[in-house]
Amino acid sequence: MLDLAQMRYFEGNFTDCFHISTQTLKNAKDKNKEKLLELAALSALQLGIPQSLELCAEVCNLQRDSLFWTLCFAKALLGQNKAQAAMQILESLNINATPLQQEILTLLLQSYKAQNLLEKADSIYKILLQNNPTNWNIWNEFVTMYYNAGAYENSLAVCQNAYTIALQALNQTPPTIPQSLNPNSLDVRISGMTQNMVENPEIAALKAIINQFALKIAEIHLANFKNPKQEAQEALKIYASSQEQNMQNTQFWYHFARALEYTEHYAQAEIAYKKIFGIPSATQQYKESAAFLLAYLLMRQDRFSEALEFYESRLVFGNPGAVAYQHYLVAKEAFMRDSNVFANKVIVVNCEQGFGDALMYGRTLSALCKIAKKVLFLPHTPMYTLFKTHFVKVGFENLEVINTLPQSFDFWIPLTSIPYFLHLDSLQKITALPSPIAPFEANNKKHKKKRIGFFWHTNFALKEANTRNFSLEFFLNFLLDLKNVELVSLQVGEFELPKNIENAGATFKDWLETYNTLKTLDCVVGIDSSPAHLSAICGVPTLVILQPRFDWRFGLYSAPKAKFYGEHLRTFVANPNDLNTKDSIKAQLQAILES
Repeated sequence: MLDLAQMRYFEGNFTDCFHISTQTLKNAKDKNKEKLLELAALSALQLGIPQSLELCAEVCNLQRDSLFWTLCFAKALLGQNKAQAAMQILESLNINATPLQQEILTLLLQSYKAQNLLEKADSIYKILLQNNPTNWNIWNEFVTMYYNAGAYENSLAVCQNAYTIALQALNQTPPTIPQSLNPNSLDVRISGMTQNMVENPEIAALKAIINQFALKIAEIHLANFKNPKQEAQEALKIYASSQEQNMQNTQFWYHFARALEYTEHYAQAEIAYKKIFGIPSATQQYKESAAFLLAYLLMRQDRFSEALEFYESRLVFGNPGAVAYQHYLVAKEAFMRDSNVFANKVIVVNCEQGFGDALMYGRTLSALCKIAKKVLFLPHTPMYTLFKTHFVKVGFENLEVINTLPQSFDFWIPLTSIPYFLHLDSLQKITALPSPIAPFEANNKKHKKKRIGFFWHTNFALKEANTRNFSLEFFLNFLLDLKNVELVSLQVGEFELPKNIENAGATFKDWLETYNTLKTLDCVVGIDSSPAHLSAICGVPTLVILQPRFDWRFGLYSAPKAKFYGEHLRTFVANPNDLNTKDSIKAQLQAILES
């Protein structure tokens, strides 16, 4: 059976090898037992199964002086998520005194990366590249390690080094190489020449690698937010000069379009997004994503009628297998046959986007109420009590707020698809509709100290290509300078505030509690997130601090404006790393408090 196990291992059939070895091992004689144990350990290691750890440890104990089995044991530890134990073994080895130095370094690198020990991993990458400076796979891993960790400056420095070395390699590579000719060919017999010069294939390969690193540098610029405007300009330069060699590169046009949009080249960005639709190799996911971003680009420019069809692509990125999405497909198919299909029907409306979208698009329910027999509105669970108790009646008479799935209805549609289905194809048509929640009545009671609510973070922004978040430090930098005010945190989560700040958000369980707190405030300052939408709807003077690459809802980058909320919401664009804007923000807040 030992021969059979060995044969299966060398055939690459590790499953059978493991099964034969472990079964035979139980009754094996001494001379074969160790060999079967080794085969069982090696095949388990190849399969990455938990038994590899115990088996490799057993062989390692039998062969204490074997560096090979020490490395196998370390590899088994890594495979079973025991990176620290593997690291301790590997660091104890004398790396310089062994021909397996490369293997030890590779395993050490894995253990460091698994523990997020980036500085130690950095040192290993540098050793590996010192021995093999044109190993582009290692360079790519090195760049990606820092990129995935969000250490964009480090990632950029590594990528630029790789780009420079690739350029040097290209310059040192001869453009042509000799090719041997068939000695019996007519050309050779006439000319007597047995060789011909042809283009060196390494040239094309190196050009592709240089292009790859150049595009990665641009992508890192777009991902970094230290100086968003400048970084977008740097990315744009690279993309603009790389078009010829990337005409059929879907990812290239996707990122190029974003760079164009961020730098306010809106017409060119539109062309770039649309290029993706015509690339034969573009996946459906890329096309849907491009359509989604194109919708945002068009809406940023108030081109709602052109954007609505593209905006429907957002639903693909939810859960296509969900009940709500299947109902949406039924509704859309019926709508394509008859655009008046929802008249006199019972319509369920669910909130498929975030809290802010529920508040912003809630007004479109009034348009649906005008044509439907009944509207059953299914908000997010944390918003149910708010909408149930404070939804205005006028304009929404046949609407019922529900918190359980209805059993009887005609159609089920997403809230933010109402503009598409009801031809609300301009911002003016949407903003002219009544708000679902009435503004607070004027409060004649004057606070001796103005109460300012604030918030600075949303987890939803962590999923986006752009970020909305600022640090608590950024907000405290200007808030703590204000005189004769009471500060109230509306932020939900764990953080530490100065003792003189009221932490109202710590007790929030749903949006009704946020609403009730807003009643007590004189103004609100925060990021582009749902509390700002609610405060503006309720008529509380609100200042939104935007990052330079802000959301489409605030329009053009050169002229931000809160189009959905009019005079109740003002904006201020700031770099999250620039604390010197505090005087300008304080002046804005002072003007709001005095108005």
